Amino acid sequence: MFVSKMIPADKGRFFAYGRVFSGTISSGDKVFILENYNPETDRNTLKERNVTRTVLIMGAKSEPISSIPCGNIAGLQGIDK
Repeated sequence: MFVSKMIPADKGRFFAYGRVFSGTISSGDKVFILENYNPETDRNTLKERNVTRTVLIMGAKSEPISSIPCGNIAGLQGIDK
């Protein structure tokens, strides 16, 4: 999944909003985050996080869903730390 934006959710948390390019992401999955990658200076900068919730974001509303298949745009909660 390529995360293009962090959208404020409730109680100071954020949804990672983006498109799933391969596979399926479900609630409870373990993901690895690569942020601000620079091949000349940053090596092995992966951070491990757990997805606590997957949501379908439609305008100002968000609807919880069990999984996000490839090709869809949705949000993940739990990886904003």
